[in-house]
Amino acid sequence: MAFTDLVGQNKLKSRLAQEVRAPHVASYILSGPEGSGKKSFANEFAQALICEDPSDDGACGKCSCCKYMKEGTLPDVLRLESPDGKNIKAEAVRDVIEDIIISPQFSSRKVCLVDLDHMTETMQNLLLKPTEDPPPFVVFIMTTSSYPSVISTVRSRSVNLVLLPYSDEEIGQIIKGKLDDIDQGKIAEAVEFSAGNPGKAMSLAQDPLFSDLKDDVMDLMLAIPVVSYTNLLTEKLGLFTDNKDHVEDILILMVRALEDILKVKVSEGDTPDDIRYKSDIPRIARFLSEHPSVTAGTIGRSVAAVEELRSALAVNANYEASCGAALLKIKKEFCK
Repeated sequence: MAFTDLVGQNKLKSRLAQEVRAPHVASYILSGPEGSGKKSFANEFAQALICEDPSDDGACGKCSCCKYMKEGTLPDVLRLESPDGKNIKAEAVRDVIEDIIISPQFSSRKVCLVDLDHMTETMQNLLLKPTEDPPPFVVFIMTTSSYPSVISTVRSRSVNLVLLPYSDEEIGQIIKGKLDDIDQGKIAEAVEFSAGNPGKAMSLAQDPLFSDLKDDVMDLMLAIPVVSYTNLLTEKLGLFTDNKDHVEDILILMVRALEDILKVKVSEGDTPDDIRYKSDIPRIARFLSEHPSVTAGTIGRSVAAVEELRSALAVNANYEASCGAALLKIKKEFCK
């Protein structure tokens, strides 16, 4: 592979190419949300560093070091990773610390790939001495989904390289490259709700629940003015309690549904070109005709209620109570 084989992150690729030519530190941290591709970039960076003939596009892919790394048999690449999702044990960390002082066997460098997301603070502390004063041939490449959770002493010894959100075009390209025979509409839907994260987009594209969830959220929003308070806090609240693992998707879909209701409201009978799901227009129009008190202000305040719910859940507020309170706020707005 080469840097150009990875989609997006052009600024990061340029920086990695510079570091391959002349690494100016012994420790790097690639940080970005889960699903952002940081481990793919870390592996490509590692291969470029051990390559016998790297270029601005990374590893040559042809030399003996590249071939051995591809086969997973290169002893000059060490890994502190969690194959089973559990925390990395102290024994594994100490084995790597003992290994890095041994000169590389094939390459001019020895690279250590570290998954910080599966290292406790105690295990991270074991890396302080190796990252502060490593042998001259050693480079650490670490990855994390939560840079602030990395202990400050490790951060201070490392250069942080941040993966930025991907464009819609880049995410679409990634999905097409990894999933065969996927419907274009499904790709567009996954891209729309991915927030620039290709891993999330891949998950949504393969999740049959997501399409159903979109319809369920729109059904909820259009039913809020007419259902009783009891029904709202029991049956309708079930959308949240039954899909707790997908609550962020629900919140995004709620905002999208409110935006589409607003677009139909301001179109004054014309078909809005930028509505996401044109098949929803007839029932949104019927909803607005039956509830003329719903205004742009109503919808704006309802969006604010959704954002308040997101903030409450971020600080671990009571899940069911917070979701119920948000639905009650929206009902109050819709029924003014």
